[in-house]
Amino acid sequence: MQETAFFDCIIFRTESNLYDFNQIEHGGAFIMWMTLGLLGFFGSFLFLVMTIVSVFRKNGQTKKHLTIAVICVIVFLVAAFVDRKPVTTSVTQSQNATSEQTTKDEVESKTKDEVESEAIAEAEAKANGEQEATAKAETEARAKAQTETKKKAEQIPGTIGMTPEQFKTAFNKVAAEYQSDLIINNITITEGVAQNTFQYMFTKNLGIIGTVNKKDGSVREVLLMGAGDGTVKSGADILIGMGILITATNPDLSDIERGNVLRELGVIDGGDIMDLNKSTVRNGIRYKITTSEDLGIWFSAIDANEKE
Repeated sequence: MQETAFFDCIIFRTESNLYDFNQIEHGGAFIMWMTLGLLGFFGSFLFLVMTIVSVFRKNGQTKKHLTIAVICVIVFLVAAFVDRKPVTTSVTQSQNATSEQTTKDEVESKTKDEVESEAIAEAEAKANGEQEATAKAETEARAKAQTETKKKAEQIPGTIGMTPEQFKTAFNKVAAEYQSDLIINNITITEGVAQNTFQYMFTKNLGIIGTVNKKDGSVREVLLMGAGDGTVKSGADILIGMGILITATNPDLSDIERGNVLRELGVIDGGDIMDLNKSTVRNGIRYKITTSEDLGIWFSAIDANEKE
């Protein structure tokens, strides 16, 4: 009876332990398998001894004891060699799950932060690029405007190809050839904002005004202004002054060509010379006459490229 009770106890413990196997933690599983192993080891040893005793006593328990001993050996072997790798504790699983979730959350958070950072960086780079492009365009526009302004400042508006002193020399030379007393004794340059000027009065009714380029000091325009006082000489001085100005600025013209200039301007065609507004060009010099009862006669020599 004791042997049967012991066997039943082993079977009960084995079944109980197997039933509770999936309900315990990893530490409990380890203790369970170790307990089963010990029970199997000692049980197999005990029942082998009892089997031998039963053989000698011939009490009919030999087969039963041997069966129990074999079962104990099997239990011992199962407990000793069972694969524990798949067994994981709920705590470990929970920790692993928590760790995995934390890692996943960290990765997702990091990825999200990286995406946001990259988006912000791209937006900033784009904004900086636009600002740089705008600044560059503005700088280039300013540089271009400055260059154009400089070029305009450097460009000579117009010139008749001589300095004031050269003009004075040429004018006086022609006047001497014409045996005229319309001589320029001196030229005084007056500084201006956009251009310089000079003027000289031959008589109280006849004089010249000249404009001078600041860039190179060349004469831009010479204007002969006169008004008759009712005498023949005053009228003759105006005509002679126009002839001298044409010859001084265009010395290669012949007498006939100079006469043609005056004819084209309507000065010597017999018409009314007090209502003229004409111009003609010779060798890059434009000659223009404007007359009226109030202003008298204005006769100018200017660069032909200048707008009228």
